[in-house]
Amino acid sequence: MNIEDFEDGLDRYGADLDAWPEELSTAAHALIASNDPVSLRASELVRATVGLDALLTGASTTAHPAPPYLRNRILANLGHAEEVDPVGRLLRWFGDSLWRTAITALLPLIVGFGAGVFTEGQSDNLAEIDGLVYSENMQEFNFDDF
Repeated sequence: MNIEDFEDGLDRYGADLDAWPEELSTAAHALIASNDPVSLRASELVRATVGLDALLTGASTTAHPAPPYLRNRILANLGHAEEVDPVGRLLRWFGDSLWRTAITALLPLIVGFGAGVFTEGQSDNLAEIDGLVYSENMQEFNFDDF
């Protein structure tokens, strides 16, 4: 095993040489046991990898307490936690969503109907306005040929 293969093994399998595949583990132990500069370099790489592993695993297992304001908010919201029943959540979501959608869709219709009802008696010359509107369209299309 050369130093590049050893570094690749450290990257793939970690600093615990016994956790490596058997043939690679045997070769890695033999590389470290030899007394040459490559063996010293391999030992340094193992120490560095052990240190890096300790930093990475130590960061994930170290508990940091939550700030008091966050802790209080979480505890206050525990009483208002949503129910876990998926069928109940689905029915409540669909029911709430359906009514909201229906009201949103009907709102312009209701406003338009109300505006039409209240403005119907306001114009005495509605026929005159219709005549102006339709006369412009009739002149534009020239229906005299029929």
